[in-house]
Amino acid sequence: IKHAKDWNAKIVLHIEPFYPVTVIFDGSNIRFERKEYPEPDMKVRLEDSH
Repeated sequence: IKHAKDWNAKIVLHIEPFYPVTVIFDGSNIRFERKEYPEPDMKVRLEDSH
C-alpha cells in the first residue's frame, strides 16, 4: 500500500474461469470492480494449466 500511494492506474485481473476484476488505484484509494475496463494500464491473465 505504501508504494501505491499517489499512484493512478487501472489493472485488470482475469483469473480463468472466473470473471475479470479491475483494481483501480486512485491516489491513496483502492477500489475493485467486477468488470473489465477498456484500455487498462496493465492486464494480468491467469489460466488453469490442467
